[in-house]
Amino acid sequence: MNEWRDVEMPEDLKNDIIKLELSPATKSRFYVRFFIKKDSFLQKLIIEEYKELISNDIFNLRDKLGEKDYNKSFFEKSLVKPRNTIEILKIDEDSIYLEYEADGKMKELFLKGKSLCT
Repeated sequence: MNEWRDVEMPEDLKNDIIKLELSPATKSRFYVRFFIKKDSFLQKLIIEEYKELISNDIFNLRDKLGEKDYNKSFFEKSLVKPRNTIEILKIDEDSIYLEYEADGKMKELFLKGKSLCT
């Protein structure tokens, strides 16, 4: 199944994430895509060493974030943590579009979402 849904933003993410999308991968896994604000990405998501590696400039990002490049604590509340890497899909002046595969229960949030297929 490859149905992406735009889901309602959990309260604790509204200051950091612009848009959140989910798609089922397998029975116990989901794909997660989200637009994160540039400042939140630099200050909360990536670790300090990675920020130095990219010279604090999002346009120096590689195509993915390895497990050691991001703060796992960012995913402790409403988001399920990535299984491993986070793919960088798009970079804009104000935001970064990311995707990852997650183990965990996101079915309820997915079912409440609106289909992105028109």
